[in-house]
Amino acid sequence: MDNNIRFRNHFSIIFEQVGSLLIFLTLIAFNTLIQQFSTLKEQAADISAVVTPDDFNTLLWIALGTLAVFVCTIGYQLIIWSKTYISIQNNTLVLERNTWNQKKHTIGIKNISNVNTEQNLFEMLIGTYKVKLDTNSLSTADSTDVKIVLKKADAEQFRRHLMSLMAQNNVSPDDNAENTDEMSGESTFSDLEHDFPCDISLGMGDMLIHGFFSIDLFSLLIVVGTITFAVQGILDTFHQGIGNGKIFEILIELVFVATLFFSSLWNIVKGFIRYYHFRVARVNDRLYIRYGFFKKVNYTIPVDKINALKLTQSVFARMTGRYMAEMINVGMGDNASEQKAFLLLYAKRNKIKERLDLLLPEFADAIEQPVHLQPSSVWYVWSVSYAVYCLCAAGTAYFGIKLFPEFCPLILIATAGISILILLYLIFKSRTEGSSAAKEHLVLVKGCLRKQFIFLNYDKIQYIQLKQNFLAKRLNIQKGVLYLLASSLNRTQRIPYFYEEAAEELKKYILQR
Repeated sequence: MDNNIRFRNHFSIIFEQVGSLLIFLTLIAFNTLIQQFSTLKEQAADISAVVTPDDFNTLLWIALGTLAVFVCTIGYQLIIWSKTYISIQNNTLVLERNTWNQKKHTIGIKNISNVNTEQNLFEMLIGTYKVKLDTNSLSTADSTDVKIVLKKADAEQFRRHLMSLMAQNNVSPDDNAENTDEMSGESTFSDLEHDFPCDISLGMGDMLIHGFFSIDLFSLLIVVGTITFAVQGILDTFHQGIGNGKIFEILIELVFVATLFFSSLWNIVKGFIRYYHFRVARVNDRLYIRYGFFKKVNYTIPVDKINALKLTQSVFARMTGRYMAEMINVGMGDNASEQKAFLLLYAKRNKIKERLDLLLPEFADAIEQPVHLQPSSVWYVWSVSYAVYCLCAAGTAYFGIKLFPEFCPLILIATAGISILILLYLIFKSRTEGSSAAKEHLVLVKGCLRKQFIFLNYDKIQYIQLKQNFLAKRLNIQKGVLYLLASSLNRTQRIPYFYEEAAEELKKYILQR
């Protein structure tokens, strides 16, 4: 591949862009057609009513209008596709769109932190891949991360070429050696479909265990709630019967409940299948991660771009002493819908330690570092805020009862219930959160029922802000926020309350780095 190339995305990107719009328009048109058919049915049942041609014309115009909007959207996306080019010019990647509003982004190859590939179900069917490029610039990571859709062979050729250019811009001799192999096509990881000799390969049992411990309680409550609501609705309909025109209202309610049910159910089920055939390996200074069933992902992550390690425990996992591991690195996960820089599935602590020794020895010792809970004096600070809340809640409840005396029991129960929940939250928070500053790593522990450990190298910290209110100052405790060069979701990390003396020690470790 030449050093200067220019190309477009694969044509299928148009259909990926308009797929969600097609579903939305179909639902709107379906709902409108149901209402129109209901009107025609009522008119047909009424002998005195006359079904006019205008009624049928209305249905026709609805269908034509929906089709016109979809065609116009397709046409607009077609223009954007035909006028958008990606080019590699020496050591820069250039994205240019020559439509009515001309845009041009130029990204230095040295600012690309990760070159990853993804393939969703639609892309599997048509034989394309999505190449994702993450940038390591704090100011531009949210706006210049690039997604390129290419045919399989083109995607692999493009990835190899970028990796070779990144190697030429990298000072590490090991990386240069590795990527020289990639340029010649001899790299073990060069073929997107080839099974590489992985360090860790997890099977179906590991995937099912991970799925169970990653169940989201909120989604589980929604699933149970929607099932209860649907059963209750069916029983009410059975007892009361279906009146004229009520069937369409029931259908609309069922569509809404079904949408809520299946979206929440998918949020649970995806934890069981997302990491299908999970494989991870470390070669020199890079991690290679592959997994996926309906959506296949291939990550290539330079170790020097990893700014922190995150161990997470769900409520269920915390009860059994299990953890899952993620990386906080530059570029990946700039929004909630993106895949995270995932590393290890849920497993016991000793198994996590064993796997980190193999994959990320830079952080393996950190998980053995003892963590100090927040000082007990933090309760004096919290008690003031809690007392203010209770006074405000009592005042609100008093006026609520005065205005709506018939809801007095409900208002009192709600006020007391929320107050008790907040108190329980503070209790669990005090028994969970903490921190530890040692010579090599800073460890932060956050959460309430769910628990997260953040392990950081001091040289990856951009800066720290420490905070004290008047009461915390008298108690010689403080909290803070530290900033990393990372994705927008992980850029800031909260430091729980700790003793004032530890701040000097923390400052010393940062300055030494």
